[in-house]
Amino acid sequence: MGAWLDEVAEIYELPRPELAVNASVNDRGFYSPRSNLIVLPQPSIVTLLHEFRHAMQYWGKAGAHFRRSAPSEARGGLEDDARAWSLSLYYTVAPRTFRRLAASGQIFFTNGT
Repeated sequence: MGAWLDEVAEIYELPRPELAVNASVNDRGFYSPRSNLIVLPQPSIVTLLHEFRHAMQYWGKAGAHFRRSAPSEARGGLEDDARAWSLSLYYTVAPRTFRRLAASGQIFFTNGT
């Protein structure tokens, strides 16, 4: 995961987020802009991708529509963007695994396709 962060931070020209895995934080991961830190409750590629997208949003690398001040939970807002980007990327890289995990309820926020 660290090597992936090295690569994509360079590609997107943003400061590389630090990464921590800490089961006691919550049942979801999060990105802290203040410390440029991604925290995962357990190793998870989908959560890593999602939280990296939040880093991209914060640093202005997610397109003009997605800025720091955009509402997080508004339809089409930061959360929808992070979900769509991370799931689309995962599906592109591993479509069979994605479909299997989605069918077994291990990937959320899909329409079942």
